[in-house]
Amino acid sequence: MSQQVKYYGYTGDLVLQDTDLLELNYFSEIKKICIDESIGLIVNLESPFIYKEFITIKDKVCLGANQRNVDKLHYLSPKLINLSNNHINDFGNDGVQLTLKVLLNNNFNSFGVGKRGDIKIIDNTADNLINMAFTLRSSDQSGSLLFATDQVYGPSDLDLELISEVKKNNATKNLVVSVHWGTEDISIPDRETRIIARKIIDAGADLVIGHHPHIVQPLEIYKEKMIFYSVGNFYFPDIKYSFRNKIVEKKTMKHQLIGIVPVFDFSDTVRLVKIYEIRNNDQKQIVRIIKP
Repeated sequence: MSQQVKYYGYTGDLVLQDTDLLELNYFSEIKKICIDESIGLIVNLESPFIYKEFITIKDKVCLGANQRNVDKLHYLSPKLINLSNNHINDFGNDGVQLTLKVLLNNNFNSFGVGKRGDIKIIDNTADNLINMAFTLRSSDQSGSLLFATDQVYGPSDLDLELISEVKKNNATKNLVVSVHWGTEDISIPDRETRIIARKIIDAGADLVIGHHPHIVQPLEIYKEKMIFYSVGNFYFPDIKYSFRNKIVEKKTMKHQLIGIVPVFDFSDTVRLVKIYEIRNNDQKQIVRIIKP
């Protein structure tokens, strides 16, 4: 984690549930690329760390990983871990607090979750780079608890005024807003998401990175600024989970095995350097350049 960073790459959803038997070298290609090209990964971790006795607080698909799978994060050595998503508090405060503890004890920098009024929404990642993270209700249409309250840890809903304030106070810095939003498994963002994305740019963001749909969605250029509506999945395995006292097996669909990692140079303005395509199979993760 002491590697000097020249560029930053934003991954899609990373789920570490049921990855106990996954070999670390599964991610060897992206690791080598990051080392060779001095890329610091900003990872969207969608599975909180849990103990088996933890109880879900939601009537929906809930994700949770054994904390020993933090070894995958050590292997990938992300610069920053984004916890703002619809699964981070599936197991309530127990899961969030354990996740924060595990990440802190392993010297990882994270942001995106907390209690109301005390959420680390903003990360001053580099001298000329600020990251902000939000989650929208569209990412969880079950009606379950989603956002932080005075008692429960969670992500923050979108705050356009805060984005404007941060940009106003940091006019010379690049402001990247990551948003967990949209409808799963649909390749085109809906009209409401597109309207919100443009409002985020209008509020002051220099770049928007979207997660959650588990499928790669289009890149839009709006007012000369980039909106990546969904970068797909970085890694999402087949999982088993308990739902209404039954064990359910969920197989990863074909499009959920694919994601992209856009890589940026923030030394001046936002410059897209490359886009890497990520393809997952049973043996390893295949990485190729789709934009030189």
